[in-house]
Amino acid sequence: MNSSRRGRAGALPPCALHSPGVCCCLWRLSRLCLAALLTLHALAYPIRPAQAAELPVSAGEPPDGGCTRPASGAELSASAELHGGNGELHADLTIRGASDGQGHLRYCYFDAEGHQAPTLRVRRGDIVYLKLHNGIPAAAAAAGHASLRRDPCASVGMSAADTNLHFHGLMLPPLCHQDETLRTLVHPGDPPFEYRLHIAPDQPPGLYWYHPHVHGFSEEHLLGGASGAIVVEGIERLVPEVAQLPERVLIVRDEWMPAGPPEGPGSPPRPSKQLSVNYVPVRYPAYVPGRIEMRRGAREFWRVLNASADTYLFLYVEFAGKRRLLGLVARDGVPLVMGNTPATKRVRETTTVFMPPGRPLAGW
Repeated sequence: MNSSRRGRAGALPPCALHSPGVCCCLWRLSRLCLAALLTLHALAYPIRPAQAAELPVSAGEPPDGGCTRPASGAELSASAELHGGNGELHADLTIRGASDGQGHLRYCYFDAEGHQAPTLRVRRGDIVYLKLHNGIPAAAAAAGHASLRRDPCASVGMSAADTNLHFHGLMLPPLCHQDETLRTLVHPGDPPFEYRLHIAPDQPPGLYWYHPHVHGFSEEHLLGGASGAIVVEGIERLVPEVAQLPERVLIVRDEWMPAGPPEGPGSPPRPSKQLSVNYVPVRYPAYVPGRIEMRRGAREFWRVLNASADTYLFLYVEFAGKRRLLGLVARDGVPLVMGNTPATKRVRETTTVFMPPGRPLAGW
């Protein structure tokens, strides 16, 4: 993706006052502009809110469970990255959760160094040893059905405080300690649960992601922010055009809308969800965008993930009121082409990309 400007985006003016270098977004449900470079529009799609019980905060825990979020308008920081070596990646993840103070839930993953939602970087053929700790307050078990099992591979009941992991898009068997989510549950207070994943030698290189998949509570966990990226390295061998480009991983998440007063005359329509990018919130009604800073004339390789529970997105890049061409090289974690192909086939130019929930893409 090319940039001809560098700077900080402010509040968005009406489209009638659209000026060069300013991103103008108007849509019925949600909107999001990143430093006048990236615009994401969420489709107007009515979603019935799930019934989410509020998670209590344990004594001595910060009110957000440690799941702090940046302020609106902040620069989009990259997540910490966990790299393997000698064909193995060893990782520890702890999921935490608590009330966000507005009657909704907030969840997050931390690695052993305290980094939130780390990106896992692996290669085809690697073995991943991942220990999952459930740090959700034990009292939250009252928010759902009581857990009735002791063997984490043979669950009977599920609750909002239980957790597991789904490795979205990876070619893994539905077996306990791999990618089974129907009977695999880790309850608060359980010992760390180890996942042992073999990244398939023929796994397409690209962007994938991890998140909880506790049935009946998945939407709640995703809206609380429980998700992170997985990058299977090697796309530059299939698409050499991206080999030397600086890279960004951008994760779009949706979250519950806080209660508020009725819309006044002239107010933008109130969306059913709010959006964030790399946890930087873009809140209704001001929609102050997050910031990306690039050198003039630079080109970057962006891996973009829609980790929303419910929100559909349109993605495009706009300068001076005009949509610019994007070079799309992968969708759903898979390069557009595999094998030896000419450059005209490896990169697809487009101005707009539609992204349903759970879908990644890559391009510049």
